[in-house]
Amino acid sequence: MKKLLIGASAFLLPAMAFAQGNTTGGVAANVKAAVQNLTDAVNAVVPFFLAIAVVVFIYGVIKYVITPDAEGKKGARGYIIWGIVGIALILVVLGLAKLLVNTLGVPTGSGGVTGTDLPDVPTVNN
Repeated sequence: MKKLLIGASAFLLPAMAFAQGNTTGGVAANVKAAVQNLTDAVNAVVPFFLAIAVVVFIYGVIKYVITPDAEGKKGARGYIIWGIVGIALILVVLGLAKLLVNTLGVPTGSGGVTGTDLPDVPTVNN
């Protein structure tokens, strides 16, 4: 449990440091920047997980072909199945996200939702 908290804090501490962030643009600028950072992080992580799923699948296929006994082939089938499940799950999530973006008409930039695509919070001038 202690290792989990240390690992989680490594990812959360930069987010806490970002909390003060852009003080000139107010809350709207911070929300836009946070959404942009989240979008960039997701866009960077998804190909990594897809690559892991493909490697697991290929490892299972190679192990299945090389292993002569039935017990080894049974274990290799597990890798193949979980590799296919991982690939399918990632593609389904990406498809649903794309469907939601197209259905809701969310404008996207080159890397996803950009900070300028979000509405601004109205300001009151005294």
